[in-house]
Amino acid sequence: MPCKRYFYPVTHKHQTDCRAREFARQGCIVYATSRRVETIADFEDPGIHKLALDVTSDENIKNVVQEIIDKQGKLNIVVNNAGIICPGSYSNT
Repeated sequence: MPCKRYFYPVTHKHQTDCRAREFARQGCIVYATSRRVETIADFEDPGIHKLALDVTSDENIKNVVQEIIDKQGKLNIVVNNAGIICPGSYSNT
């Protein structure tokens, strides 16, 4: 049975790329996002839709989420791997 979930990854890392492709392979509708869409241009699967998203802008986040809901009717899963690298131990942050 095909996956009915809608998946919204913020795509920056190879691991997320693999997850997005696997969800699409299983029949999920995937929205891959990046501040610069050209950085995710290699997603050629028809089940992966590419959108520009700046996670530092609350307005942009709301607009992108609303665009997905308008197109798909709902948004089931959000995977957020956006962030910054902080070298050192966790206790030093």
